[in-house]
Amino acid sequence: MKHRYKNDHCLNCGLRYERHYHYCPQCGQENTTSRISFTGLMSDLFSNYLTLDSRMGRTVLPFLFKPGAITVAFNQGRRLRYLHPVRLYILMNLLYFFAFSLVVHVDRVTLAQLAKTEEPARNQSPQPDTAAMAQAKVGPLRVQARKVEPKAKEPKAETPPSDRQGNNLATFVGWIQNKRMTDTLLIDSLRKVGFYMTLGGKPNRTDTYSESELKISNQLLKIGQQDLPLFLLKVINDIPLMMVLMLPFLALFLKLLYVRRPFLYIDHFVFVLHLQAFVYLIFGLSLLGFYFIEGQSLLEVEVSLALLPNLFILVYNYFMFKRVYQQGWLRTSVKLFLFSNFYFSILSLFMVIGFLYSFWTF
Repeated sequence: MKHRYKNDHCLNCGLRYERHYHYCPQCGQENTTSRISFTGLMSDLFSNYLTLDSRMGRTVLPFLFKPGAITVAFNQGRRLRYLHPVRLYILMNLLYFFAFSLVVHVDRVTLAQLAKTEEPARNQSPQPDTAAMAQAKVGPLRVQARKVEPKAKEPKAETPPSDRQGNNLATFVGWIQNKRMTDTLLIDSLRKVGFYMTLGGKPNRTDTYSESELKISNQLLKIGQQDLPLFLLKVINDIPLMMVLMLPFLALFLKLLYVRRPFLYIDHFVFVLHLQAFVYLIFGLSLLGFYFIEGQSLLEVEVSLALLPNLFILVYNYFMFKRVYQQGWLRTSVKLFLFSNFYFSILSLFMVIGFLYSFWTF
């Protein structure tokens, strides 16, 4: 056994005691002057944050089969019997994103399964000649709107074939990955399929390009021509942060829904932590089930099977609302409906924010 040198006071809180004390009687830290090793550091991490102790065993059954039971217990002060809400949330979060990374391979799903016709899409891409490229003058970002002088032999913006709508995404990917594509040709191609990169929709003149259109077009080409899978991976990596940032807003909405009930904001926040942890658990297990049992990718899962987790979560939420807030079935159903709509609205908003953040910081 490795000898540990003792001290006559606690290095953590400063309390003085006899050298034979193994632990500080005030704060509980071990009485030793030895430097912590890497093994000890990892051991402390797992024991303090990720250990599946007896509380985990007591948490599993009520968490799965008694919706809201551990929420009620925690809010009533029984906080050592079950796993802490934040730790439970982190564990379920890790489970979900582990399953997500196992099932969804950005480099294969995005470019191969979303668009099996990537090469035909590239062939459909506008192929500007030397004169057109000189006219486009790809270089630093333009600051002012400019007018493009029409040329007799200027390459025309192309559109996806109308009889193969499933290839539209592949065509777009081919456009932004085409090394010879320019910002103005990309804008023209998108305009031809009815997509305008301006807030006001279709511009009054189609022979000019605004500053915002040029910025967006340049950023799209930057992403496509550098590393599109890396960009998508960045978007996915930002999702956990967006999910955490939306939790306070969900708790605030519950506070407004139950403003006449004797609940504090923190009570609603604990409720949201447990609810979101269950959502992570169900979708994580569903992804693992599709991966190991069906042997299917995320894109090949039938819609009917994909709806089962959502139905299970909806039923679970109803009983969770009813147990925690102690209201009748009608009021519970109405408030669950309102909360569900707000949940998907705020989720969509934060996903858009996350995507835009990833888009402009790539």
